[in-house]
Amino acid sequence: MVNDGLPRRPRGRGTPQLYSLRFLLPLLLLLVGGFDLLAHADDPSLAPPIIPPEGQPETPELKYQPGAQAVSDDVPSSSVKPLSTNHPQASVPENAPPSSAASPSPPPTVPKPRAPGMWDEPTPALRPPLRHYKVGLCISIPPRAVSMYTNGARQAAFFLHQLLAQEGRHQVYLINLDQGEAKNMSADWQLDGMRVVRLEEALDLKLDVVIEIGMQMRQDQVDDLKRSGAKVTAYRSGYNYIMNVEAILYNKSKTTMFETRHYDQVWTLPSFLNSEGWLGTIYESPVSAAPYLWSPRYFDYIVEALSSRHYYEPRANKTIAVFEPNLNVVKTSVLPMTAIELLYREAPDSFSKAYVTNSDHLAKKDAFKAFVQRSLSAYVAGKMFFESRYRFAWFLSSHTDVVLSHQWGCALNYLYIEALYAGYPLVHNSPYFQAKVCVWRHSPFNPDNVYEWEHLLDEVYERPWSSVERDRLASKPPAA
Repeated sequence: MVNDGLPRRPRGRGTPQLYSLRFLLPLLLLLVGGFDLLAHADDPSLAPPIIPPEGQPETPELKYQPGAQAVSDDVPSSSVKPLSTNHPQASVPENAPPSSAASPSPPPTVPKPRAPGMWDEPTPALRPPLRHYKVGLCISIPPRAVSMYTNGARQAAFFLHQLLAQEGRHQVYLINLDQGEAKNMSADWQLDGMRVVRLEEALDLKLDVVIEIGMQMRQDQVDDLKRSGAKVTAYRSGYNYIMNVEAILYNKSKTTMFETRHYDQVWTLPSFLNSEGWLGTIYESPVSAAPYLWSPRYFDYIVEALSSRHYYEPRANKTIAVFEPNLNVVKTSVLPMTAIELLYREAPDSFSKAYVTNSDHLAKKDAFKAFVQRSLSAYVAGKMFFESRYRFAWFLSSHTDVVLSHQWGCALNYLYIEALYAGYPLVHNSPYFQAKVCVWRHSPFNPDNVYEWEHLLDEVYERPWSSVERDRLASKPPAA
């Protein structure tokens, strides 16, 4: 499925399909165009390939490169490299005499670039809510500073805060369940004006609804909030069923994902409703879909620090980039790599390079090496590169002309909206992103989303506890 940026009404939603590679090929050819490309040359801003052709010695592993904004929850913000190194500062000797030259006139004001995907729909006036709620959103502020960009669930909490708090519709608190302090967070969190409290303080606020969205609570914490009078819900934005199956089959580390139950409601993405019965059974809670939200506030923060090409600008030498995280079977680079290989075999000069990011850890696996060396002639020809994890906005600006993606059951994806918002051609297989209209459709300022989220609040707030739940809460004393 290709997004050409033309506004049109979204079609009906359906189950994501594994599209034929032969179907993807003409789309890739359409987007990379039939340009007379320059000869391949090594890119000095990225390291050399990490998997040699079969029979040749291995090259050094990739490292984060100067100018690239590497992203990792394990990297303190103080050690994250700057977005751009293209602006050296002029040095002035100490005690230098003042210049006799007239002060230069200020440079002309350059208008801020406008994202191609910025919605044109005027924001209509919102009708007042039926009830003004006091809402708590559970988040994690870790002990050391990390970027907001490292965690999609963390961003989801702030997008929901943006929706609920706009125009003073509701009183919203961020409940920090971790050990960090708001004052120590990276600037890109943009916490100014937000109420951040600890769980102990939240218990005294007499909140109406608490939404577990950025960090999971223990059972005793959920029960204490309920005893304080709050209705407690859980927002699940990941494919919990698949992650649990992987943990069982592949002996991954023990998960605490299902240790807490008895929520008043579990909310999940529309694309995960195929596991509604499973979620409801495991959590012993009713399950329903909640609107998917995205705002450009974090993407724009990163883009504004870039020195050039803030948004998509066509270039003759087309590069393809793949950004699947390669952490679960639902989002891997295997099918995109195969599509690139097919494109190379049938039209080898149609693109100059293909970058597969988030793949350096795979290069250490024998099975992955064998697949690449024996099956991907595009790699052997020096056209496919395996890279580390970088900030998406920076890699788009520096090394991308076409975004190629594939998912299995995870059809709602921030990466898709960010690519479309920035104007980049996107080849994908999600039924939810078929035109530029998706950016406004998922906005926190879209009245449809505002009213639907408030309907969910009304529904959970007004639903009384069953006698079984009242007895369960009464039988267990509050945590000390």
